[in-house]
Amino acid sequence: RKSWRSPIYAFFGEAYVGHYDGRKAHVFPCGARGCSVHTRRYQDSKDANSSGRLRLHAIKCWGKEAVEAADNTTYETTRDALKEHAKHPSQGIKSFFPATSGRKGNLSFSVIPHMPVETR
Repeated sequence: RKSWRSPIYAFFGEAYVGHYDGRKAHVFPCGARGCSVHTRRYQDSKDANSSGRLRLHAIKCWGKEAVEAADNTTYETTRDALKEHAKHPSQGIKSFFPATSGRKGNLSFSVIPHMPVETR
């Protein structure tokens, strides 16, 4: 568990060990309100440490923007942002992540309106 440093783990609750059909698995319950999905990661497979399925489910529940914003931060920062979002669910989740200047996924826009020639 100490090696689970990826921010994707912040989208899930406390993991536990389960046994399914005689196979040991880490089970990650989704942290989204109203979601009852428990994603399993079997320990006897080649990709026992892969977080790909966790990422796919996080995108389904939290949205692509939230997962991409989390990629630019640490686990702790993502966890804190998700806790703040739970307190204010009407606000967009991306507003709870710190601004990342110069990194991928950074949004930029201009407040200068287009000229008439540019809008034709």
